[in-house]
Amino acid sequence: MFNKNKAERNLLYSEIERLKKINKKLEEENRRLREISEKIEKYRTEYQKLIENLKKIQKRYSEKLRVFNKLSIQYRKELEISKN
Repeated sequence: MFNKNKAERNLLYSEIERLKKINKKLEEENRRLREISEKIEKYRTEYQKLIENLKKIQKRYSEKLRVFNKLSIQYRKELEISKN
C-alpha cells in the first residue's frame, strides 16, 4: 500500500512537471506571437501612412497634370492659329 501511494505521488509529480513544461512553452509561444503581432500592427500603421502620403502626392500631381494638359491644348490651338 505504501509503495502504491508513493508510485501515485510520483506519477502526479511527473505529470505536474510535464504540464509545467508545456505551460512554459505556451507562454514563450504567446510572447513570440504577441511580439510578431505588435510588429505587424506597427507595419500596418506605417503602410497606412505611406498610402495616405501617396494619395496626397497623386492628387497634387494629377492637378498639375490637368493644368499642364490644359496649357498644352491651349498652346496647340495657338500654334494652329499662327499657322493659318
